[in-house]
Amino acid sequence: MKIEQSKSLGLKLARAMLTSNRLYLPLFVCVLLIGCSTSPVDLNAGYKAPFKYKQHKIDNSSTCTLGINNVLDQRSSKGLGHVAGRVVSQKQIESWVREGYVETDNLAVDFVGSTESTGFLDISVIKLYSRSASTSISSNIVLKVEYFDSGGEALSKKILRGQVTNMNWSSSPAEIKDLFTEALIDVVIQTSDMLSPKCG
Repeated sequence: MKIEQSKSLGLKLARAMLTSNRLYLPLFVCVLLIGCSTSPVDLNAGYKAPFKYKQHKIDNSSTCTLGINNVLDQRSSKGLGHVAGRVVSQKQIESWVREGYVETDNLAVDFVGSTESTGFLDISVIKLYSRSASTSISSNIVLKVEYFDSGGEALSKKILRGQVTNMNWSSSPAEIKDLFTEALIDVVIQTSDMLSPKCG
């Protein structure tokens, strides 16, 4: 009799522990998932062209040289959007944009860091953000580009947009940064195409 009571008590205890685990296990998993999904993504501040752009060629001869003068971050929000539920951020956006212009070679316009040239640009960052879905990720950039002659006279101004969408493989910082850089290079190419007839 005592043995049967002991078995019954043990069975009840096992059921209680199983029920308790069933109640708390989903909560535990949920906490883990939320913790992972909300951890921020801090991108490397330096500029590095994705591999497919390192041999980028549009025109082997530049028509003119334009300096990059002021680069201003005029975004109302300094975040870079959300990818897979995580907040994306990056410091030194201004220097990253400047390097993107200067480091992109073989364009019709040669962008340089000095304003001692046939003209120069003032660039304002209006928007810079990324979005992700279950299978895709996109990065977007909007720049205001103002063109001046060597004497400082304003000649033109335009809003340029770059947008790149790719498969979302891992939502890694390197993947996100490459997409931002591709969107930036797209705008650099647009700038060259727009100004080469004017400054040549």
